[in-house]
Amino acid sequence: MADFISSSWNLYVMALVAFGLLFCLFVLLANMTAREKGEPKLQGHVWDENLREYNNPLPSWWLYLFWITVLFAIGYLYFFPGFGSWNSTTEKDSGLRSEYREEIKEADGKYGQMFATYVKAENGASYKDLATVAADTKAMEGGQRLFMTYCMQCHGSAGKGGTGFPDLTDNDWLYGDSPEVIKASVMDGRGGVMTPFGSLLSAEQIKDAANYVRSLAKLGADAARVNRGREVFAAN
Repeated sequence: MADFISSSWNLYVMALVAFGLLFCLFVLLANMTAREKGEPKLQGHVWDENLREYNNPLPSWWLYLFWITVLFAIGYLYFFPGFGSWNSTTEKDSGLRSEYREEIKEADGKYGQMFATYVKAENGASYKDLATVAADTKAMEGGQRLFMTYCMQCHGSAGKGGTGFPDLTDNDWLYGDSPEVIKASVMDGRGGVMTPFGSLLSAEQIKDAANYVRSLAKLGADAARVNRGREVFAAN
């Protein structure tokens, strides 16, 4: 539940879960009628000409099973996160939370010392100069493994990129090639944004610009439109 960006989502989930449980309890209580003595009575409902409903109470095994289901749901929500954000950040060690904390503790013990090498001694939250880290052979080996795990799906194992993804081995850098800019790209990601020009340019100007762009890629284009499109491209 911590992934939700607004507390209103948390309240929505809690209300939905609570409504589901309360509705189940209502169904249970509404159908807990005592079995009357004598022959069961017809309720007056008739379907398909001769299908009638009697006032027999629900079978005991069905009610018990329903009660067990509701109690299990309440117990589950107590021991595991599910009721909004309640019980999802508690310090109580139980269930998946305990296992998760143990895994984090184990990972910190295994990898913490390795990464501590690249942290400034006077400030645990600040890393050493990127150029210094880049000169470390072990750091580069770790960086390569991280790249192969998290980056190669888009940029390729050799960093050559692919359709829609930039080539990291050339000299063309959209946002700059300084270590700080690359670090920001890795940490915060990048989102390409292009202004819609449908309302800013005429249909002819758009055709001219399209021909000029085609000429940049060595594709067939109208020479006259290319000349006009160069001016449109430069201006916009």
